[in-house]
Amino acid sequence: MTSISQNLSYQSKRGFTLVEIMIIGILAAMGGVAFKHTRERVVATRIGNDLRVFADAFQTYALEMGDYPADVGPATVPSGMEDYVNSSLITSTTPASGSYDWDYGVFGITAAGSVMGVTVGSETILKIDEILDDGNLGTGNIRSRSGGLLYIIEG
Repeated sequence: MTSISQNLSYQSKRGFTLVEIMIIGILAAMGGVAFKHTRERVVATRIGNDLRVFADAFQTYALEMGDYPADVGPATVPSGMEDYVNSSLITSTTPASGSYDWDYGVFGITAAGSVMGVTVGSETILKIDEILDDGNLGTGNIRSRSGGLLYIIEG
């Protein structure tokens, strides 16, 4: 037979105290912020690496062929680039939910790889600029453009 004091003791240990709930809430909030920053860094690093590969492929093409390929629309591999870059890099959705685009002779620059239609925040775009350039979207090789950013290969 169980005594009343043992039964009450058992019942009081089944739930969380207010202090425990507050501690769990604070830890969850801190974890959420840390996860957000980690996700931003991963997306920025991935796009930065993709743009480096993109730029290297187009520079190699230009060195071997004497000029860059013609401008094309988003998620389109320019004619002749099939041997220089993995087509899936250009045609797939970016980690920022946008599309990669080859820009030649537009926006007042000679050649650039761009990411357009991004859905990430300005913090992630600034992280991409910090990874590849000077951390200022108004100067350097990374510039903002409507709905995305440019990685200028040749100004």
